[in-house]
Amino acid sequence: MKSHLARKIAVLLLLMTVALMNFRLTGRSEAQGLITIGLEPAVLQVTQGEVFNITVYMTNLENVFGVEFRVSWDPTVLECIGMEEILYHNVTPPEEWGNIWKIRHVVADDYIWYAYTWMDMTSAFEKGYAPISGNHTVATITLNATAPVGSTYLRFEYIVLGDPDYQPIIWYEDSEFKKGECRLVESLILVGNPPPVINILSPSPNILYTTSDIDLIFTVNEETSWISYSIDGQSNVTIEGNCTISVGDGAHTLTIYASDPEGNVGATSVEFKVDALPPVASFTYSPEEPKAEKIFGTYKWNMTFNASSSYDLATKIVSYQWDFGDGTQATGVVVSHLFRAPGTYNVTLVVIDVVNHVGTNTVTITIPAPPIEMPWGLVTIILIPVVWIIALALLFIKQK
Repeated sequence: MKSHLARKIAVLLLLMTVALMNFRLTGRSEAQGLITIGLEPAVLQVTQGEVFNITVYMTNLENVFGVEFRVSWDPTVLECIGMEEILYHNVTPPEEWGNIWKIRHVVADDYIWYAYTWMDMTSAFEKGYAPISGNHTVATITLNATAPVGSTYLRFEYIVLGDPDYQPIIWYEDSEFKKGECRLVESLILVGNPPPVINILSPSPNILYTTSDIDLIFTVNEETSWISYSIDGQSNVTIEGNCTISVGDGAHTLTIYASDPEGNVGATSVEFKVDALPPVASFTYSPEEPKAEKIFGTYKWNMTFNASSSYDLATKIVSYQWDFGDGTQATGVVVSHLFRAPGTYNVTLVVIDVVNHVGTNTVTITIPAPPIEMPWGLVTIILIPVVWIIALALLFIKQK
């Protein structure tokens, strides 16, 4: 008994909260005389197959000569049986009903469309039937709950209140007011026993987690028979309440399920990111066997280093730092470097991600010795005397 009473109290509190939140203002608080266009009741709980009425009302009208609106809902939850127009019955006698121009009386699967004004504005004004002022019940919508469990809002999609010149006093379309302002009160229909409402406090989509162990913190608005969670569509894990979950780097989707004692299951999901591991530093270089190039009389070895194969599982790398082992450094994804002497060099790449995790990689590069050059100056100095000696010897032999 206590559990059922607690559950009923929780549902009642939920309905009251939704009712308080279930209206929209046009950018300022309600002032004296602000027109209200609403659906009543604002929150209603029904069962499958139940037929019920939703009333459309308007308050604080002043000098209105025409009314038009469209209300929609989820047709998988509700079906419309009909609509009774009440406004023109209230403001005109039966003998004048034929003089009213009803622009719209449409009943569809997922909306109703109502419009009413006068065919002759001057006559209506002279006979005292217009304009429309004060508070009025405009129409009654009769609906049937077709889903066993579900919920839907009845929302205003279009509203126009007109003046005698057929110009809008209030014009609401595509979820915004084109002209004027008023208060909208819409209706929430709950079919069957509503499932538990889960509010996930942690993890949060607004936080980039730098640890793989994350606190799972949530609240449920009523008594439950079981609670479980699933990460990225994996198997459900049954839990008693708040706990710690362990996940790897990257983007994840966490879904929490909760069932009440009657078997109604609610579910809520949240997306979050984890960056607990350092980025992976990786690079290639070319040519694999660098060749010496003589530049201004000095041999140098030009090489290109490419770190585009580096990666971070969760976020992105924001810094690429190079140390070439010869006392010089550089930054960038792709860099070129001139080695100025043969030898062995330890080239190190340091990458840093958005949360300042650091990854490093060192590769040993061998710069070969330059090719052996022929000392042509010395050869010339040696060859000239030798040539002269050979020439003189040949001359001396010839004279003999």
